[in-house]
Amino acid sequence: MQVIRGVVRMSTRNTISHKTNDGASGRKVFTVEMAQATLPLVRRIVADIVEQHSALVRIEKSYHETLPDGPSELLDSLRHDRRKAACRLNELTDELEFIGCEVQDFEAGLIGYPSVLDGREIYLCWQPGEATIVSWHERYAGLGERQPLTHH
Repeated sequence: MQVIRGVVRMSTRNTISHKTNDGASGRKVFTVEMAQATLPLVRRIVADIVEQHSALVRIEKSYHETLPDGPSELLDSLRHDRRKAACRLNELTDELEFIGCEVQDFEAGLIGYPSVLDGREIYLCWQPGEATIVSWHERYAGLGERQPLTHH
């Protein structure tokens, strides 16, 4: 039993996501209602992911700008900060994976929930700024091919 953001993982598994498996691929599969139920927790995690990703991009930029100057305390500090930020970002994505969803765009905070529509594997989509899950896309389609959620 682990605690993530004040929620006991065992409790989260049984009451928040209500996830199931699709059997064939072993992936967790969400209905719209199941995915919606995770949004309060997912919103908090995604806000941290977007912030941490932005910090990592800034650190990476500084690191590459400093690299040509050769070894220095600043470069060592940036290496440390880069490792720390990357580890934190991994921890946050692990939290989402435990819930059963995945990050599809770190900068935008776009999240995909595995689901099934008319027998096809799809992703239900959510991103910060959306009150609910309002779109979906085919499993192997690009994110630009998001479609409004009308008949799922």
